[in-house]
Amino acid sequence: MKKVLLTTALLVATAAGVSANGFNGGYASANLGYASTQAKLQTNARATKRGYNQSGVATFVKAGYGEHCGSVYMGGEVKGGYVFSNKKNGPDKLTRKWNGGIAGRVGACIEHNLLGYFRLGLDYDTYTYKYAGGSSSKGLNTWSLTPGVGMDWKVAHNTFVTAGVDYGFAFKVSKPSGTIVNTKPKTLTILVGAGYQF
Repeated sequence: MKKVLLTTALLVATAAGVSANGFNGGYASANLGYASTQAKLQTNARATKRGYNQSGVATFVKAGYGEHCGSVYMGGEVKGGYVFSNKKNGPDKLTRKWNGGIAGRVGACIEHNLLGYFRLGLDYDTYTYKYAGGSSSKGLNTWSLTPGVGMDWKVAHNTFVTAGVDYGFAFKVSKPSGTIVNTKPKTLTILVGAGYQF
């Protein structure tokens, strides 16, 4: 993660003077990629935490708007998607499902058709937790602060391909009462996609 951030910072810092006009306006994109979750759950039935490190396929749609101010690009976006991943630990099972969020983007054009940016988001994730002896799955929802980096590459006047990496750090967890007493998942999401500039 440090290498990715440092590389992007260097590219953005050396991009002064390159016009960002080609990325002005609204956009929408469809994205596919990899998502992983690191979580340790402690329940009322157990004094120790159990690990649930899982990975799977992530599908997302994003929409946003951005403008340049001199050589600096600034914008915001919303996203929504579904993550296909779950992990069993003994008879227990944690499944990650829906994700949505908002984010700000700040960056610069590295070339006239290549935009690099930092991203800082607020994400909402939904999970289900099925524990031994439980008759049904319990809902587990988290709010996470999500920093990341990304690049958009214009391949035609209104069409671009995009790639990005986000890390999520949960700071607020909505837990089923009487079951889960301690958990703050961390997430990693790597996406590639295609989009349209309006």
